Amino acid sequence: MRSSIFMQAKLNWRAARELGTYVGASGLAFLVDLGLLALLLTKLHWPTIPAACTSFVVGGLVLYVLSISFVFSHRRYRDVRVEAPYFLAIGLIGLAVNAAVIYLVLEKLHVHFAIAKIAAAACTFAVNYSLRRSLLFRPAAAAETSLAQ
Repeated sequence: MRSSIFMQAKLNWRAARELGTYVGASGLAFLVDLGLLALLLTKLHWPTIPAACTSFVVGGLVLYVLSISFVFSHRRYRDVRVEAPYFLAIGLIGLAVNAAVIYLVLEKLHVHFAIAKIAAAACTFAVNYSLRRSLLFRPAAAAETSLAQ
């Protein structure tokens, strides 16, 4: 019983630490994303959606490197060739959310792109973190571990 309580506390602490560091890593990736979006829109005069998609992908690459290097203590797949496509697929779901929110807020509500990007980031964060935490960055079951390696 006591061991079970200790294990639960340890799991809760790990999850809280991972969420906190994921927030930090996401914040850094967001700054890269927003900075590149600003550059593409204001200096290079790219169309909105291609600029948003490009900056999102670059920010996603930053987040992947931080996620596997610093954020998550468990990885379901140790082989980047297996893990990266899943991370990318989840990122594409996030990209669709990102593009839809930016389009709606920027083009339909005529709000400044930075506000649109912040709204999109909040929605995308919720989707991506939930999917990545549950599908990629969790301890694998014994049977999955042997298959994943």
